[in-house]
Formats: sequence, structure tokens, C-alpha cells
Amino acid sequence: MLRALEDASAAGGDRRCNGNGIQQTAQAAFIAVSRADQPPFAATMGRDPSPDDPDTPWLFISVIEGKGGPNPLRELRKQYDAWRSENLPACNECDLDPIPVPRGGIPRPLSRIALRLVSRLGIGATAGTICLTSVLMVIAVVIVVFRRRMLKRTHQDLPRKGNAGSET
Repeated sequence: MLRALEDASAAGGDRRCNGNGIQQTAQAAFIAVSRADQPPFAATMGRDPSPDDPDTPWLFISVIEGKGGPNPLRELRKQYDAWRSENLPACNECDLDPIPVPRGGIPRPLSRIALRLVSRLGIGATAGTICLTSVLMVIAVVIVVFRRRMLKRTHQDLPRKGNAGSET
């Protein structure tokens, strides 16, 4: 499965992800494999399943990158190879070299953090978290401005040294 994804990426992939001289070929890549005794798995758009969820497939690896970022298949390959070495016995016939895929753009740490948050929480929960954070930041700014104005008024109301008690 992974080599089929790599082959498609090497052939150009989803051309909508390419632009400005960057050949990314995909913004998201995942592998989901359930065992025969597992219940059917329904992926939730924009959200990875919880590792504690009993319906999570035996193998589930998901990588999301921002537009213009690195090709997610490169990271998917790394994570799959690590998973495979920990979960499957050695297999000489299975050890096929990865198919080289385009590198994509440069990593964008802030985009990666945001996309991981969306991937873990889902779109609705992420939007709620961002809105709540924005409201709290606005409240904090209002409090800081209010306190500075109060402090400025307090300083203006205090008598100045040298002027106190003198009459003309």
C-alpha cells in the first residue's frame, strides 16, 4: 500500500498540492489496516482516532502537512518503517526499497502544530479552542490597558514633591 502511494506521488500525485516551484503531491497521507477480528472502522474527517479507542485499526498512521510544506509521504514512510520494525517479524521478501517521492517544501513548525491540533481534536473542537483562546487574549489585553490607565490616574492625583503645603 505504501509503495502504491509513493508511486502515485512520484508520478505527480495530486497536482493541486503543487505550486510556486514546490512539488508536494499531497497534503495528507495515512495508512489504516484493521485485523479480521476488529470492528469496521469509520474515519472521521479531520480527526485521528484515539489510541485508547477499541475501534482504532491495528495499524493507523496519519500525517498532515500544510500546503507548500514537506511531502507527507516521506514522514509516513519513516513512521511506517518504525512501526513495522516493532510490530512485524523480519521478512526478506517484504523489504522493498521505498520509491523516491518529491521532497516538497520546507517544514513550517507553526502550520505543523496547528494541523496536528486539528488532527487530534477534530475541526469543531479546534475551532472552539481557538475561539476561547482569542476571547481570553482579548480579556487579558483589556485588563492590562485598564490597569495601566488606573495606575496613570493614581500617579496624576498624587501631590508632587516640592509643591505640597506651599501657599502663594
